[in-house]
Amino acid sequence: MDKSGCVRKALRGRPLKLSQNQLDEVVRLHLTEGIPIREVARLIGVSHMTVWRALCRQIRGGDANG
Repeated sequence: MDKSGCVRKALRGRPLKLSQNQLDEVVRLHLTEGIPIREVARLIGVSHMTVWRALCRQIRGGDANG
């Protein structure tokens, strides 16, 4: 099988709003320091739903990049 198809598949979908550094900061602020999701979102500069989805991906153990 041609590996280029696998690479193209991995690149599908909408790009994430949070970088890995921002994701690490979200996890630290919310899970370690107990800051509410809406406040974390305001500090990072994204919507609270973006923070919520990122945390769900982290908790589920899914890939942080999608």
